[in-house]
Amino acid sequence: MISNASQNGQKSKSSYPVIGIISAIVLIIVATAFYHSQRFAARVKYGEAHQNLSAIYNAYQAYHSDHQTYPSSPSIQFGNTAYNCFTISDWDPKGLIRYDYKCMNTIVFSPSRNGVDCPPEILTSTTRDSFTVAACGNVDDDTTVDVWTIDDAKHLRNIVDDVKN
Repeated sequence: MISNASQNGQKSKSSYPVIGIISAIVLIIVATAFYHSQRFAARVKYGEAHQNLSAIYNAYQAYHSDHQTYPSSPSIQFGNTAYNCFTISDWDPKGLIRYDYKCMNTIVFSPSRNGVDCPPEILTSTTRDSFTVAACGNVDDDTTVDVWTIDDAKHLRNIVDDVKN
């Protein structure tokens, strides 16, 4: 016997829950894929911070080897040339810059489009025998600022994860 719903071309009521379940599964898959693609894109951007902080570490180590101290001032004037705590150690970022770079509690390199500040609680310092510098940026365009630091022992730390928070 054929039901009236099938004869009139209408779906039976039992097919609606199946469509709802399938829709929910598809929505979960899409949301998961979006989250993972956002994390992947952020990890690509993290590479800039890793590369530049490692380059700063190497430049600071070379400076320390030559001068028995790390750069000790956010800006230094030699004759007519002004240097900062990065350029005095011969570090200058190349390519697209998404992060601000902070030494001696001073933002030294900042991309003009960044528009974010390193949180004030992120302290960077330099003494004769130690240093900590930071990279701060917004990798996913929300209000959280991604923060990485590196120190004289080459400890690279993600202090604030922009995507996770």
